[in-house]
Amino acid sequence: MDKGTLRVLYAHAIKMADEAGMKAAHECNEQMLKLKGYEPFPICGFAWVSFKPATSHFAHWLKKMGLADKAYEGGLKLRVSKFGQSHDKKLAYARAYTDVIQRELVLNNVVPGLSVYAASRLD
Repeated sequence: MDKGTLRVLYAHAIKMADEAGMKAAHECNEQMLKLKGYEPFPICGFAWVSFKPATSHFAHWLKKMGLADKAYEGGLKLRVSKFGQSHDKKLAYARAYTDVIQRELVLNNVVPGLSVYAASRLD
């Protein structure tokens, strides 16, 4: 495939992944913390989507588009900055995003050898 066609496929997959992520985040049931004297609030944390290796045409495109940055542990990382501090919403977004990228780009052999996964940590 030529690079122009690849860029179109990448953009389409990213759009679909974002839409799936938004839907998953809005449909997720947040775990709420309940502390005496306070209103219940969602568990706080972070989530991201990791892409490895960072050497593919797709990885370079992600960086060029400002969608992902170099990750400390190698590869690239797309940080989920939406949904305030809600760990559950961020993780739901990251998992759905990962599923779409896996289906559209990896399983269809558009980006062979790409490893993509969702990860998170509590704050």
